[in-house]
Amino acid sequence: MARVVALARAHHIPVQYGVTGGGNDAAVYTRYGSNAVALGWPTKYSHSPAEESDTKDVYGLSRICTLLATQSVVRRIRQVRQCAIVHQGLGGVHRQR
Repeated sequence: MARVVALARAHHIPVQYGVTGGGNDAAVYTRYGSNAVALGWPTKYSHSPAEESDTKDVYGLSRICTLLATQSVVRRIRQVRQCAIVHQGLGGVHRQR
């Protein structure tokens, strides 16, 4: 949670905290080493035909999700590159002539 909040603040995205009566099933993934953070936006009259949301809140959430995904991809690319460098350093790269 702290990582998400720090990322949002670093990009000047407003963050709100709240407690809901709902839930999710993300906990099943934590046993495999994944992090799970419930993200959402404030609504009124949830799950009704008159449900309301502020588009600024939805936009802020979309920016946070985009930043998290981008960071994850960049981190993975760096890991793959590091593995390739180590592999080359061990003499594991063979070129055909």
